[in-house]
Amino acid sequence: MNLIINRPFPKLTLELFKKNKLEKFYKKLLYFKNGREALLYGLNQIGITKEMKILCPAYICNSLTNTLIENGYNLVFYDIELDLKIDLNNIETIIKKDKISGFIFVYYFGFKLDIAPIKAICKRFDIKLIEDCSHSFLSNYGINKKEFMKNISIYSMRKILPVLDGGALLLHKLPSEVRNQEVSIKLSIKYDLLYYFERIFEFLITKIPLINIYSKRFLFLKNKLNGILKINNGLNTGKILSQPLKYHSIFLNFFLRNSYLKNISIKRIENYNYLSLEIRKLGFKPLFDTLKEAEIPQFFVFIDSTGNLVDWLRQNGFGALNWPGDEIPSQILSNQSDYQNSLTLNKKLVCIPIHEDLNSKVYYILLKKLRRWKNLFT
Repeated sequence: MNLIINRPFPKLTLELFKKNKLEKFYKKLLYFKNGREALLYGLNQIGITKEMKILCPAYICNSLTNTLIENGYNLVFYDIELDLKIDLNNIETIIKKDKISGFIFVYYFGFKLDIAPIKAICKRFDIKLIEDCSHSFLSNYGINKKEFMKNISIYSMRKILPVLDGGALLLHKLPSEVRNQEVSIKLSIKYDLLYYFERIFEFLITKIPLINIYSKRFLFLKNKLNGILKINNGLNTGKILSQPLKYHSIFLNFFLRNSYLKNISIKRIENYNYLSLEIRKLGFKPLFDTLKEAEIPQFFVFIDSTGNLVDWLRQNGFGALNWPGDEIPSQILSNQSDYQNSLTLNKKLVCIPIHEDLNSKVYYILLKKLRRWKNLFT
């Protein structure tokens, strides 16, 4: 079976060991074990404390919402439009009804969405703005915000880079305890090596005929094994650190280098543009046909009117996905009439990987599968 993996492999080339400048932007960030820890630390720094209300999109992953709820925050959800825009009238209605302290804005899949109207509303109602840049680490969203200081921006490097985990926070005024703190290159060997061996094992398994790591049976067995071995890959909420990390992991230190980030950004844009052209030839509609300047997406995203294509692709060895999939918050599932757009997006948006290990030769396999889907089901 020709498997197409949905995340890049951590290739440790000689180029990564050479001295290389770190982009100025990345030196401004505070680093954490994961994006959720970055979020909680950031909320505390801008004065959003437990029991305060945060306005949160319904189209979101439950790892974020569960973390906030478990740490004492009250969430008020809002639905988004099918083009990922926000109904501003609905937002104002919610704000006038509830005492909102914070507003979470998500740059879905790394696309450059228009945040200006939301910034204006937050400024008018004195609401703190939380920019979720977890999907858009390469695009550096959140950097030019001098005109609006009451906001934070959070990042999750594992969504883009081949690392186990890693979160970051952009604050416009650093707290005194970390203002002069330099992030060192201390090596966190244990978890990096475990992650590297896991990825090697995954790579070897994909070379075995008839094994599909995206099949429901394989994922069931994998989750069972993880439960027995108590492996969580750092994705549980767990204990929250009170301070930013003073060091990078081995892999994060390697992959934050300018030359690597520039190369993978070019490759993602190239893959996106290629798929946009070819997918439209097959009659599918991309969520966005073209990319804006400096827009480096996490996935190529297109619309599947049936809502069944992702499962079919995964059963055929392609690492496509719905987001957030099974991790959409339970509060949204239990109030489906209030969040119809978010539920539709969760079912009908197909996310195709565009990372640096993929190219037109690999996508030829995908396009063959999509032609077969069209012949079988449309």
